[in-house]
Amino acid sequence: MSATLTSSVEDPIHTRPSRLRGLDGLRGLAVIAVVVFHLWPGVLPGGFIGVSVFFTLSGFLITRGLLAEIDRSSTFGLRSFWSRRLRRLWPASAATLAVIVIVWLACGWMSHAISLDVFASFLQVANWRFLASGKAYGLTELSPVAHFWSLAIEEQLYLVVPLLLWCTRRRAGAVAAVFIALIAVSLADTFLHAGDAPVVYYSTVTRAAELAAGGLLAVVIHHLRPEAARRRLGGRTGGPARWSFGVAGAAAILALAWLTRTTSLGTEIYYRGGLSALALLSVIAILGAVESPPLARLLSLRTLTWLGAISYGIYLIHWPIHVALTHTGLPDWLQPWLTLALTLVIAPLSLRFYEDPIRHGTIDLRRFAPVAIALSAIILIGSTIGLFVQSDSAIDFDAAVASLNQRDLDGAESGAGSSQAPIGTPEHPARVAMFGDSTAVMLSMGLGFEEPAIRTMFG
Repeated sequence: MSATLTSSVEDPIHTRPSRLRGLDGLRGLAVIAVVVFHLWPGVLPGGFIGVSVFFTLSGFLITRGLLAEIDRSSTFGLRSFWSRRLRRLWPASAATLAVIVIVWLACGWMSHAISLDVFASFLQVANWRFLASGKAYGLTELSPVAHFWSLAIEEQLYLVVPLLLWCTRRRAGAVAAVFIALIAVSLADTFLHAGDAPVVYYSTVTRAAELAAGGLLAVVIHHLRPEAARRRLGGRTGGPARWSFGVAGAAAILALAWLTRTTSLGTEIYYRGGLSALALLSVIAILGAVESPPLARLLSLRTLTWLGAISYGIYLIHWPIHVALTHTGLPDWLQPWLTLALTLVIAPLSLRFYEDPIRHGTIDLRRFAPVAIALSAIILIGSTIGLFVQSDSAIDFDAAVASLNQRDLDGAESGAGSSQAPIGTPEHPARVAMFGDSTAVMLSMGLGFEEPAIRTMFG
């Protein structure tokens, strides 16, 4: 693949990247998996796979856009690329963090650990913060920004990958080599840390293969599409190729769906190369959605594409809403449904009246600058204050321990009384904390899977 990354001016597909509704639908399926995983983990214990699909989709779409820009101007500007990413991602994430800080401080839920989590999320290094603290595998409290780890990985790669592509001087072979090298380094690091769940799950290096696989697919499609080779791909021109791509893509989507139901965070193979292998299924699914009109039409169902269009907002806000509701005392069965309802109301409103106007330039950046400064100040000052406060939950726990008398402890030690002690009531079910690594995660997920009445929460 030594050709330059340019195409004939007669090829309209490359002069301007159109929105692919099939990919919106695929994004919608991915966000459904993630939200169900967070709200009803016993239903889709492997719903975290949706994040892997997001990684590969992002790699494909970002690279596709860069290649289209090269076609238009024979190069691409790093400053303009990063400016577009900033417009697209920062306003919503900053607003989410600011609201979290305000609510958590006002309600007395802020703690030293959560303040550090917010700082790391604002600086786009949340994954390294959680990795260093063992956050996902030894939580003492739920963090409202636990999901920011994946956004941090994407942002870090958005800084590095375009710079590497810019250095290739538009040579298709060199661009492909960049992605192949990223995949190789990522796989090597994964196997170096095989079985180390926190590292494999959170490290930018180990997860880079999933994004790079999408980028490599974009390069391959871009290189093969022009002229006669475009017919070999089936490109929306008819023929058996589109059916083969459609069947393969549908099979990959079904395989991913099956894995969301039958595997969990405790599945050991994911930490021995399995997460990287998911990228292969995602690549096949993306290829089918792009190159097979029948599959693209199936994925273009209005509900799926609508969810895909607001997926970023859904991902950002559903988790902090969910965590906030756990503090309210509302019935456990009601909390996830209320989370879902609030998310589906707020996310589209945010997209229409806040995110899109900034992204498309309706709101000038100079007008938005005071808002950006205010959001940043709230996040930084509020988080700093949070470093010096103790959450009510921690105070209550300490008080409960202090209230235990020796008789209570003796009874627990000797097993006095009934052999089956009543635990909780239907109105106020007991909550049990379990601490540990991936073994504890696997046990809690298994309990939720076998008995839906058992509601598990983790981060």
